[in-house]
Amino acid sequence: MRYLVVFTVLLLNALTFGQTGKVEPNPLLLKGTVKNVEIKKRNASSKEVLLAIDLKMTVSNEAPENVIFFSGYNQCNRIKVIKANGENIGYFSLLTSSFLPKLKQIDENLNKNSPPEKFSKILQPNGIWEFDFDFEESIPAKIERSEEKVVNEKGETLLVVTEGIHHSPISLEDIRSNSQLKFQVECRLMPVWFDNNNQLAQNLTYFGKLRDKWKNYGNLWTGNLISEPILVDFEETLK
Repeated sequence: MRYLVVFTVLLLNALTFGQTGKVEPNPLLLKGTVKNVEIKKRNASSKEVLLAIDLKMTVSNEAPENVIFFSGYNQCNRIKVIKANGENIGYFSLLTSSFLPKLKQIDENLNKNSPPEKFSKILQPNGIWEFDFDFEESIPAKIERSEEKVVNEKGETLLVVTEGIHHSPISLEDIRSNSQLKFQVECRLMPVWFDNNNQLAQNLTYFGKLRDKWKNYGNLWTGNLISEPILVDFEETLK
């Protein structure tokens, strides 16, 4: 894994265009293509394998005006796994680095009269920004599942599926039976930081001030990006 793991950053509700609390359509489109897929055996006796997927991600501006967004803090930390028929399997919740800054460091980096090139991007209409996203996760060879029929308060018979506890939504067995899966990546672009009490923090008022300061350069967008489903074909990998 390429991140130093300490805790999971909870996704926070963020501003988009306009005033505080006003939700506007997402002007940015996130897509991805697969560069490489590997399934690595840990050892002969291990009940887990290592799934490694390298992706090329593309952010494009679908709005008729310039869009500003933070590029120096992008953290893709949630991946939805979907069968080819559209059925949702579950989520990978990726852990994030422990090296989060203080607000003072954020302010020193961002509080400029124009969007700083090192920590932000200005995309013109139809403009494109690319970045690589590689992740590695341990998955079990098999997830033990059982089915049980239960009757609810309305007298309806329901099928309940239970499974052994594991952080992975899929197993190697699932991949063998569904050689094509779709992965939908969610990325948080707006930075978070530690406050004076070492608590995770994010101040929307602060980003509103930056939005006003940078309005001549474009519209500052601070929401999360969720990619279009990316088809991952495991057929060659499984041979």
